[in-house]
Amino acid sequence: MLGTYEVKPLSAQVAREAIRRLNGKIIEIEEIKVTLKIDEEKDLIRFEYEKIKPPPPEEDTSGITQFPPVTTIEEHKIKTISNITLDIDQSFNCDEFRTKLGTLYKLYGTLISSIKIGAHGNTIRVEFNLIGAQHSPSTVIGVIRFLSHLLRTYKTIPYIDINFSNPLPQDKITEIFGEDVLKKVRRSWDRLLPT
Repeated sequence: MLGTYEVKPLSAQVAREAIRRLNGKIIEIEEIKVTLKIDEEKDLIRFEYEKIKPPPPEEDTSGITQFPPVTTIEEHKIKTISNITLDIDQSFNCDEFRTKLGTLYKLYGTLISSIKIGAHGNTIRVEFNLIGAQHSPSTVIGVIRFLSHLLRTYKTIPYIDINFSNPLPQDKITEIFGEDVLKKVRRSWDRLLPT
């Protein structure tokens, strides 16, 4: 007994097991459903044919006005924010920012993926990347003060970018930092423009 690929089964037991597994299998071909029935006592394989009834024709709805399905009121979508950018200008208060950053760390510390503090001017480009959430607010303030002191002679305004690993609720971030964080959008080409 050779199979489809002219491979002889290892034994009659393997062939019987293969045939036994076919019992009850259904094959659908066009409008016919074929069910395989194995009768081991009589060593028979039966093929039972059943005609599949075509689905009823769809009703003609050309004269009937159909209305769009009724939908429920959508859930209130929460606006999120994935990063914030602040300019560190003359009005920037380090002590106030340290308090706000401390609050951010307490609420969402593990979701801070990086803090970038940098400046891009005509004659200088500097960027500090504090990766992860293990940096204390004091470390961030120390870098800000160092960079601000360095950039005084270059008359360049530094910035701080706080990136989150997952978007955070926008209202919670504005509660901590104020509405100004939503107004500032730093674009990729901003660093190329003269300050």
